[in-house]
Amino acid sequence: MPYLSSRYAVLEPILVVKDIRSNHVQMILTQIEKVPLRIYKRLIAAGLVGIEVTNKPLTKMDDMGHLAGVQQPGHDPGDTYDFSSGTYEPSKRLLLLGNGTPDNPQPPKFVPHEIGHAIGILLGWDDTPEMTAHHKRLFPILEPFLRQSRGELFAEGIAERYSNGRRAAIRRFDRPFIDWLDKINA
Repeated sequence: MPYLSSRYAVLEPILVVKDIRSNHVQMILTQIEKVPLRIYKRLIAAGLVGIEVTNKPLTKMDDMGHLAGVQQPGHDPGDTYDFSSGTYEPSKRLLLLGNGTPDNPQPPKFVPHEIGHAIGILLGWDDTPEMTAHHKRLFPILEPFLRQSRGELFAEGIAERYSNGRRAAIRRFDRPFIDWLDKINA
């Protein structure tokens, strides 16, 4: 059963959707389509093996129970993966996209951020000299969460670019960083 528009049919073989009737799952699928198809083609070619979409918290997804109670890097104390909606799992090459806890549901705007982690890790952009230079230059204006690593800045740059558009991304970061993201993802 196709879950995405026919333009995104290339994702169907690696896409697992549970709780399809959930409004939250429908919103996640909408967010998936905000990222250009060419990026998914590159991710698949680089080894992305799956995208799981569900209405569950991350730690309730298949094989992710080991993260229960584990502190999320760069988050406030006590902010464990139990409250997380999703992640890119590099060891499994999976994007896991769900919902927070029932008392802490999260809007699906995290989806492009997690896709950004997949891009940064699978395509190797997190550790390039260019990304290091962007992180150093932007460091004084970054929120503490984005100061912690180039990977977080890269993922959030992707999220801002594809969720809110080029102008909003330039306002939040700067033109050289967004120009670079556009160039490498063209």
